[in-house]
Amino acid sequence: MSIVRDDGVLGGEPRIDGTRIGVRHIVGRIVDGEQSPASVADNLEISLAAVHEALSYYEDNTEEIRALEAESRAAFDRIDGLEPKPNDQSAGDEREACHEGMVSSGVTMTEDDIDDVLYGDSD
Repeated sequence: MSIVRDDGVLGGEPRIDGTRIGVRHIVGRIVDGEQSPASVADNLEISLAAVHEALSYYEDNTEEIRALEAESRAAFDRIDGLEPKPNDQSAGDEREACHEGMVSSGVTMTEDDIDDVLYGDSD
């Protein structure tokens, strides 16, 4: 396995080839979540070698990953400031559930993706 980037997957963030598992997701579980690499590999059903490859990528590209994390946090902050659309009383609850689910799973989304989740596909 290798670390790849594809604009059509995870918004172009580095990820394990053949998966939608981002480097940030793995690093977050180990660094912030205090899980062992073996536990992360088991939970995500990937090889321990893939986890170590993601950690190696992080070590070699720490500033890039930190910038992606800052960008993601800024997007969440913008979401938190959104007001529900008229006649949509549940949007606030949906926004919170979306936010919590994305944070806990390490999902990366664009603002358009978030609007689609909260308000339906606008295309």
